[in-house]
Amino acid sequence: MMEVLHSAKCDLASHVLRDHGSLRLRVDGTSMLPALWPGDVVRIERLPADAVAPGDVVLFYRAGRLFLHRVAQATATHLHTYGDAWRLPDPPVSATEFLGRATHLEDSGCFSALAPVSGWRSALSVLLRWRPVRTLTCWCHARWMRRTLDEAAWQGQ
Repeated sequence: MMEVLHSAKCDLASHVLRDHGSLRLRVDGTSMLPALWPGDVVRIERLPADAVAPGDVVLFYRAGRLFLHRVAQATATHLHTYGDAWRLPDPPVSATEFLGRATHLEDSGCFSALAPVSGWRSALSVLLRWRPVRTLTCWCHARWMRRTLDEAAWQGQ
């Protein structure tokens, strides 16, 4: 029964994106860690498959499931994708399976997580995606901006 419900939700999301051009989607899996975490909300925009470039995060529909993975290579007929967490390639994604590209990560604090990360940047990305660190960093940035604006206003008087 749960499999039927999951498939129906995926069909609905697929139809909304094809009919309306955009969709907000809550990340459910862990294949894109550390860039995308379960519970993150991603905005997907519909566009032609030939407009996708390597490094983009794309949404595709296969076997009753939605996948949000990074593009390794784009050819005229297929996209070659992988999940950041293990970098094993997926079977090639055809134009009929392709739904759209992730354009925004909502509630991501001050940092964009849609760019690929590796090595020490991967560890830093995990740390920066931790909500208390993001909150503290954004708070410090806001205080610095407020102080800079206050100094500029004081010097202008």
